[in-house]
Amino acid sequence: MAIPELIVRSITIVALAAAGVLAYLYVTQRSLIYFPGSTSPGGELLPAESQVVELHTADGLRLPGWFLPTSGQPSRSGAEPTPGPAVLIFNGNAGDRSHRLPLAEALTERGYAVLLFDYRGYAGNGHPSEDGLRADARAAVEALAARPEVDPERIAYFGESLGAAVAGGLATERPPA
Repeated sequence: MAIPELIVRSITIVALAAAGVLAYLYVTQRSLIYFPGSTSPGGELLPAESQVVELHTADGLRLPGWFLPTSGQPSRSGAEPTPGPAVLIFNGNAGDRSHRLPLAEALTERGYAVLLFDYRGYAGNGHPSEDGLRADARAAVEALAARPEVDPERIAYFGESLGAAVAGGLATERPPA
């Protein structure tokens, strides 16, 4: 075998291997970006005054969430609560709302109501995408702003990892407090 033929054959093998790797990355790109869990946490972790809520997105999905009122201000009381500040928490990748429950409880002790929710695909419904997560964020802030315990002008966003990107995207549409 002549040297040029060996070079051509080697280049062909490397090119085919590279094409195979690129094809694999293209086909699996969504699973390489988003890491949703396989289960959704139940309400048994919640403090007694909290609520299990359901958010409704503009494209028809229902997302599970938890609303935690400020400490000492139960969300189920008969009296109309005084609207106050709130924090909308956006989970990181491979996380769910239960991972941020200690943070939410710390915020409620400091006078903030908190909404935790799971994105599409992270709660067993739909598939995560950039547009989908934006729709989820809009649904979450609208639901939080509509609560009588919350002053809609005093909602802050907190996001980690993937959640920081989702919160930043929402902030361009609806600036936080």
